[in-house]
Amino acid sequence: MSGLEVESCRSFFAAREAAPGPTRKADRLKALAGETFIIQRGLYASTIAACHAAGFTPRIGPEASRIASTLNLVSVGLGISLVPASLQRMHIDGVTYRRLKGGPNQPRHPLNLASRRGDSSAVVRHFLNLVKRAAKDFPLDDSKPDIRGIRKRT
Repeated sequence: MSGLEVESCRSFFAAREAAPGPTRKADRLKALAGETFIIQRGLYASTIAACHAAGFTPRIGPEASRIASTLNLVSVGLGISLVPASLQRMHIDGVTYRRLKGGPNQPRHPLNLASRRGDSSAVVRHFLNLVKRAAKDFPLDDSKPDIRGIRKRT
């Protein structure tokens, strides 16, 4: 296998839509220090590192093996989760996504693409090049409508 980090995505946090006001309105990771964090296995190290960089040790709740499981745990109110910005387009009833501010110290998640090393297929090579180009132009502007035509609120 060959891996390629295509992009480094900024983080959002996923919270229950009915979360208390302070959580719902938080825009900095430090403001979430009192929350329980639900972590997907692949994002464990980056979540812990981001919390430590923000000056606190997170209280860890359930750990999930898949992002859909993580978001379902968030939807029932078991905690919050740091997620890559690209997941804000994944609609799960009861979950809202909030952008985190923080400039250069904002948590980031890698967006990776895996392929078979040495694959001779022209289609695979073309796809890899297409993804590299598209990742550079991927809009993360929160003022634009999402796929449901709803403007995101932060």
